Amino acid sequence: MQNEKLIGAIIAAGNGKRLYPLSMDIPKALLPVCNKPIIFHQIEYLKGIGVHNIYIVVGFLGDKIRSAVGDGSKFGIDIKYIIQEKPEGSGNAVGQLGSYIKDNFVLFLCDILIMPVNIKKHAIEICEANSKNINLIACTVENDIKRIKQNFEVLLGKNGTIVEVKEKPEIPRTSLKGCGLYFFTQDIFEAINHTPKSSTKNEYELTDAIQLLISNKSAIVKPLDVIGTDFNVSSIEDLHICNTLWEYKVYGGSPNEP
Repeated sequence: MQNEKLIGAIIAAGNGKRLYPLSMDIPKALLPVCNKPIIFHQIEYLKGIGVHNIYIVVGFLGDKIRSAVGDGSKFGIDIKYIIQEKPEGSGNAVGQLGSYIKDNFVLFLCDILIMPVNIKKHAIEICEANSKNINLIACTVENDIKRIKQNFEVLLGKNGTIVEVKEKPEIPRTSLKGCGLYFFTQDIFEAINHTPKSSTKNEYELTDAIQLLISNKSAIVKPLDVIGTDFNVSSIEDLHICNTLWEYKVYGGSPNEP
């Protein structure tokens, strides 16, 4: 299965401060889950939905990512690299892709792990949405409030479209959580170009750009249920829990799921 039009992208430019001291010498994207770097899991997912051309945005320790991942030949795909010169947030990192990607694309943030369900069905849904110029955000119902606070909440309107996204909410208003996996049209680049820096981090946030896309009604944004299991690896504790969870899910390890 191959979708010639659908391009893949992975944002792997962050410095992973919350994962210190592990991330001092190892980029977050290369931290292992079940003896495999996080970014390898993401590449395999992208290939599984038919993506054979991937751009990886790198910054801090980018040479190590390039060395470990290579040109994609060992995965049977083509990989190219883009450098984010200044660490100015996820929105800025995604914006770097605008000069290279001229069609719809699927985007991963490098610290997100998902275990998808019915992957071929995903590919069909994605292609149908792309043909209608619809943006998709992978979402899942999350019962752990802490995990919603670590990611972003997603609020739906009556017609099932997304009406609001909020990064790391202090008090979540919904159990629907975004999972750091997106299927974008070219509209996202225009939104990024008009998104100011956030007042909290003084960076360009991807969620702010998505919200601008929604508020201006310049594009349709819908949720996509593709997640079997997901995890945002943002701390050393998260990495340990994620390994335990994945061992159980994949290899039948401890039944005491975190």
